[in-house]
Formats: sequence, C-alpha cells, structure tokens
Amino acid sequence: MEEEGAQYLQIIDVSGKICFIEPVKAPRKGQFDVDLSEFSPGVYLCQLITDQGVLTKKIVKE
Repeated sequence: MEEEGAQYLQIIDVSGKICFIEPVKAPRKGQFDVDLSEFSPGVYLCQLITDQGVLTKKIVKE
C-alpha cells in the first residue's frame, strides 16, 4: 500500500478500545515512532488508515 495519503494512526487493544490515535502526515520511509511505555503488556493492533485503505499490524508489548 502506498502511504503517501496517510490520515491517521491508531492503536487498538484486544477488547476493541482505541488506546492511541493521532493524525499523521506522509511518513518518512514508512516509519512512525509511538511511545508504548505507558501501555499495559498485551496484544494490540496498529492501524494506518489512508485514503487508499487500512494497513493493520499486530504489536505484542511484554
């Protein structure tokens, strides 16, 4: 997926609660920095939502 039209990045926990959401501009080299230090250990879904679709990746915080 091309990420040039990125609109926002969100992180969702396993219960479906949005834990983090932030509008983003076009990423440099397709990378984002998100501080997860205050997140509880567990599994999260990270979604990049763009005009072209949604890219979802699983995150495991130990």
